[in-house]
Amino acid sequence: MLQPQCPRSRFPRLPPFDVKAATDAYLATVPPDKRARSDAYFEGGYWLQLWDFLLSAAILLLLLQTRVFSAHPGLGRADLLLAWRPGLDLLRFIRAHYQP
Repeated sequence: MLQPQCPRSRFPRLPPFDVKAATDAYLATVPPDKRARSDAYFEGGYWLQLWDFLLSAAILLLLLQTRVFSAHPGLGRADLLLAWRPGLDLLRFIRAHYQP
């Protein structure tokens, strides 16, 4: 492997960058009321994820209990998806790329 030939004095070493100190210095410039608002907004995202999960689970349980899909034999059948060529390709892609 070829190494570039350049004088060392042209590229001096930089002192190490302390990320924590830089972050603390920036956060010291943010007013406390804006910092509290930002923290509340960030932490509120967890509640949204929780409610999204609970609502999805409730809808799925409702659909399972009412047997909505049993009234329509074409819904929820994998053989119909496999008969459709793009669906088969999608399932093969998922199996090939998302196996643990």
